Amino acid sequence: MKKMISAVLAVVLALTVFAHTPAVKAAGTVLYEEGGIRISYVKTEKPYSWSDTIDVVLEVVNSSDRDIIVQTDDTSLNGRMIHASISETVNAGKTANAEMTFLESYLEQSGINGVGVLETKFVIIDEETWKDTLYTDPITLTLDPSIENDSFSGPVIYDQDGIRVEYLETVKNDYGSVDVMLHIINSTDEKFILQVEDTSINDRMITGLISEDVMPGKDSVADISFTKTAIEKAGVGEFQYMDTTLVIIPEDWKDILRTDEIHVDLTKTGVKEEKKADVSGIEMYRLYNPNSGEHFYTSSTEEKSVLVNAGWKYEGIGWTAPSDGDPVYRLYNANAGDHHYTMSEGEKEALVSYGWKYEGIGWYSDANQSVPLYRQYNPNANGRFP
Repeated sequence: MKKMISAVLAVVLALTVFAHTPAVKAAGTVLYEEGGIRISYVKTEKPYSWSDTIDVVLEVVNSSDRDIIVQTDDTSLNGRMIHASISETVNAGKTANAEMTFLESYLEQSGINGVGVLETKFVIIDEETWKDTLYTDPITLTLDPSIENDSFSGPVIYDQDGIRVEYLETVKNDYGSVDVMLHIINSTDEKFILQVEDTSINDRMITGLISEDVMPGKDSVADISFTKTAIEKAGVGEFQYMDTTLVIIPEDWKDILRTDEIHVDLTKTGVKEEKKADVSGIEMYRLYNPNSGEHFYTSSTEEKSVLVNAGWKYEGIGWTAPSDGDPVYRLYNANAGDHHYTMSEGEKEALVSYGWKYEGIGWYSDANQSVPLYRQYNPNANGRFP
């Protein structure tokens, strides 16, 4: 492993967030156990510091006599609907770790600031027959109830019988598609699916794609997606206004509601109120070793004093870390005299297997991305794996 000696902070902090560390010790919590199948919570992690994903790791024990596939449905984080990717095959008599994977880009778009309260349904499928698929009752896993999602509000385009839809903004994507973002609030006691039909942009008919499930008491940030092909076929230029019919489908697909035509001014935008973490508290001291070129970071005044007396140069307070959040692990290479910091538990374990010494949690990262700090390495440095 090459040594990090850049004068820029050699850390992973707010750039790699959202995998908020549980505030309670929930590891091992059994979420479902029936018919010889047990599903337990293991941990929440960012598998790699460079990845755009957050994983909620589950242990699936299959003591039944059939091979199964485990998926999830109707997932929400802190009361807001979000898609989670998981499809794990577990053979009869075997155990597997399965990951519910969340894309950080989707979490950010939805204003979800961490894995605080996770609600989902497990879908258990017989791998051989794909029959008798089981949908469990909703499962709730509370890791950190203090995490709040960002608040959204925008021009109201529909508000009846406990269902409210607000327009937020129009987003032009790099690859030519356009998303019309909506905030959907379900204050009823029934699940519904929101779709659209008879859609036009600037009076030109066009196909818009949305099919969003919203559980009772939840909200969702969803988009009506217009592909580049559809836009070009319709001859649409700038998105100025949209006319559409909302289709509200109950869970039993009976009594489907189609609204009157709704006109939306796309030149207006909604408001996002961010819920920032409290980042007051712990000062992180930055020191420099002129012999090795290493920068070092610690919150311990005693450790700082010991290093200064040993010849390290104290360079002041690097930043103020929050008192909780995502853990940043600190490791030491005794052969190279090098420290390394990572938020990835997988990277931490890999380094330990190579002989690095794990020295504990160096500090915590702000789970709400208040201030970014960057991680770099110098390819000319001497630090290597032992």
